[in-house]
This record gives sequence, structure tokens and C-alpha cells, in this order.
Amino acid sequence: MLKNLATAVLVWWCLSTVQASTLRFVASAATTSADPQFHNVTSNFTALSLIYEELVYIDKNSPTSRLSPRLAESWQQLPGDKVEIHLRKGVTFHDGSDFTANDVIYTLCRMSRVKNSPGSLAYKIDDWQDVTVVDDHKIIVQKPNAAPQFMSWASGFHIISDSAIGGKKIDFNGGSCDGFEYTETVDFDSGKLAIGTGPYKFKSYVKGQSLTVEKNNDYWGSGAGNMPANFDAIDITSIKNKGSRVAALLAGDVDVIEAPSVHDLDRLRNDDSIKVIVNEPTRSIYVMYNVDDSHEKIKGTNGKNPFQDVRVRRALSLAIDRKLLVNRVMGETGIAATNVAPSSFFGIEPNLNAYAYNPDKARALLAESGYPNGFEITFGAPNDRYMNDGKVAQVITQMWSRIGIKVNLESVTKSIFFSNRTKKQYPVWMAGWGKSDFDAMTFVMITTSKNKRAHVKGYLNPTIEALYKKILATADDTQREQYIKQAIAEINRDMPYYAVLYERFPLALRNTIDYAPPAGGENTFLRYFKPAK
Repeated sequence: MLKNLATAVLVWWCLSTVQASTLRFVASAATTSADPQFHNVTSNFTALSLIYEELVYIDKNSPTSRLSPRLAESWQQLPGDKVEIHLRKGVTFHDGSDFTANDVIYTLCRMSRVKNSPGSLAYKIDDWQDVTVVDDHKIIVQKPNAAPQFMSWASGFHIISDSAIGGKKIDFNGGSCDGFEYTETVDFDSGKLAIGTGPYKFKSYVKGQSLTVEKNNDYWGSGAGNMPANFDAIDITSIKNKGSRVAALLAGDVDVIEAPSVHDLDRLRNDDSIKVIVNEPTRSIYVMYNVDDSHEKIKGTNGKNPFQDVRVRRALSLAIDRKLLVNRVMGETGIAATNVAPSSFFGIEPNLNAYAYNPDKARALLAESGYPNGFEITFGAPNDRYMNDGKVAQVITQMWSRIGIKVNLESVTKSIFFSNRTKKQYPVWMAGWGKSDFDAMTFVMITTSKNKRAHVKGYLNPTIEALYKKILATADDTQREQYIKQAIAEINRDMPYYAVLYERFPLALRNTIDYAPPAGGENTFLRYFKPAK
């Protein structure tokens, strides 16, 4: 099946008309739509960022907020939890229409109304309580509070054109969107409404198979950040199997592949025509507990939930040899965790190692807690969501067994795992948490009642809750950083969850191609590929 899929991809490329400077990119997952608001998934954001653009983009080298201007030229905080956004002038969509404030309003209004979306982007605009249009290139947004990550969230969605509804004016009006007309996803997929401001224009799309874009000769941008097109066209497709992606690159059939296996990296480097890039980490793989009163998948504890005791939570962390885990399973695609988020994140103490490896102390803590002979648990983990996730879970299971914990590992597909986690079927589980803007604020949020998806089941820490409220209410970054550090110190003391490793996302590409993105993580920023000098 996988072989046939890879063959079909290569045949498609051979039959298509390829221009002289076409970049052939193979993603690890398919582009599920040409509608930028249909599905909140990395593969779509990666591909569609060539056609559509954000108000701002993540830039780890930005001297202030880790953000740089794109369609928003500048922004400033106003009294009363408001932000004034100046939109860039002189920008046109691919159909020749001007970019104005009404395009932003149309984007906001449609985002929460997309039909049959498998993953909505609507949460990214939760803080847009109301919008006042001052003129075509200035808006004032009312926020619910200081909302310090307001503009960071604006880096995560694309602006679409109001020409889809004939440029009809819309009043945001607290989200009621007076004058709004809905447009169907199918019209984006056909190309009819796939109209952006980006450096490339829509050419063709085959659902779940391929997206081809061509150079926008009238692109407004210039320079390293808002880089114009470096190729006449980019062909984007996907091959799910890592080995098949590597084979396609080695055969010279493609130019760039995402996420080759760690076991193939040396093989790729030994080929003089190929180079390997391993990105800076933005995702932590973590272990989290259910601390409800009891759980049917815990045995040998007389009906008690041992994870209500911080000593037990700490014992299981002490049993994990993070360096050995990374060396055995991840190689250079992982870094042994020293805190809940990588040290490059805002709010993380750079020289702190919060996680010791001490199995003897782990056994002593278990005995002190009343479990000298350990107990039995079910450990939930996905086996197809994160890099080598099934293998990582197996190694953690082995390490816990050495301190007397009998572990029944349930390593399942991501759809089953996340469903089971929501239903509280795991007393302890492994998953991932990341943020591309290098801000550790959300690593605090994960433990609070604010997080409805991955919140620690049954856990409520008043200290963390209070600090998180202060974080949300603080616009000043210096003070906000101190609140984040205090909250993370409490997380590391109380250990409702802890990181085991940080993922580093690899790419392999032909040495005729250069790549210098403004940020790391699991996103591939296609506009920053260019022919090597």
C-alpha cells in the first residue's frame, strides 16, 4: 500500500508540467484543503502560507516580542485592554483587489463559522471581543483582559479576501458579524476563492494528494522576512512512510522531505548531494497524571489513587533517565528535558535542570508513600502522533518497572488515544505540548482549569491558578516573565506533569537548496527555501 502510494506520487510528478525552477516538496502529512480556515493542522498551515499571509509572523530573532510585521505593519497597546493595529498599505490580493480592514473583519467572521471543520481555528481569535474599523488600514480591537499573547495568536491564522462576497462591508459587532455571507470550502479547493496576498498563487489542488502554487510576480514584500518567491513554482505532496520519503530524495525525484527517520540521517549525510537540517525545539513530550480520587486502571493500592501524592509523582520522574532515553530512541532529533519547556523559551530559567535521575531515591519515595512494592498502572500513549512516540513510551515503561511499577502500556493510534484521554481512561499518559512563539505561558496554562483539553484530571493548584490569572492580566513582559517563572517553579515542585524530552524536527534537502527560516519547531516555512548560491 505504502509502496503504491509513493509510486503514485512520483508518477504524478512525472506527468505534470514542471517548470525550470520548481521546488518539489514532500510533506509528512497531506494538505487536507486549500481553505486556510478549514482545518487547524500543521500540514495545511505549512502549504497554505505560500498563498495566504498572517498579520504577523514568529521571528525568534525579533528584539522585543518574538514577532515581526507582515500584513500588520505595527501595533500598540491602548488603555482599557485595547490594541491598535496599523495594516500594511500597498498590498494587493492575487485578484488585484486591495488589502483593507474589511478583509480582516471577513476573516474573523468566517473563522468561527466554517462548516464541517475537523479542527477549528476559532480559539485563536477568542480575545477579539470587538473590532472598530477606524479606516481602511487601522483597526482597534477590544480584548477581554491584557491578553499578552494576543498578537502571537495572530501569527497562526491567514487573512482571506472579502472579494469572495464582492467586497461587501461587514460590521464585526462583538462577533455577530452584521452583513456576513458564508463561502464554501469547496470554492477554495477549486481555486475560485483561493486568493491570498502571498508570494505564490494557487495553481491546482487535488484533495489529500497535491497542491501546486506558482510565483506571484506582483508580490508586495521584500527582504529576508517577507521574502518574495524564489521559485517559479512549488509542488507539494505527501508520503506518509518515512522510508519512502527518504527513497524518493535519494533517487533524486524530490528536493525536500520532512521528518526522515533518525536512523536514516547518517545515511542521508553520507550522500554528497544531500544535507540535513535539524530545527530548534518548540515541543515538549511530557508525562501527566490523573489525580482523581480513584481509577479502575490502578491496582495494588487498596482503591487509592497514588498519584494524589506528590512523592509518587516525583518518584516516577526520578526513575526516568532522560539522557539515556534520548540516546536510545531519538538521537539528534531529541534533547533530554530539563524543564517543562526548552531553555530558549520566554519564562524558562536557562541554566536550571529541574529533573534529576535517581532511581534509588524514587524507590525510597515510593516506600515512604506506602508503596514499598510498587503498584500496577495503565500507561496511555499515542504511537503515530509524535516522533518515535511508541518507542519513547516503551522505554519509559521499562524504566518505571525498575522501581517496582508494573506498567500495562496502551500505545494506540492518535485518534483512539486522544479520545481515551478525554474520557479519563488513563491514570497516567504521555503526550506533547508546544508553542511556536517560544513563550512558556501555555506550559503554565496546561495545568489550569482554563485548559479544557489536556488539563490534569482532578488537579487544581490555587497557587498556579492565581499566577496564571496574573499572567493573563499583565501586558508588561518583564513582570509577566517573573509570574511565568514562579508558576513553573510551582509546577516543578508539585509535578502535576513533567517533560521527558524536546523534539527536534529534521528536514533533508538537496544541496542545491538553502533554507534559513525565522523560527524552528515542527512547522516548515516553505517561502524560505531558495536555490543555493
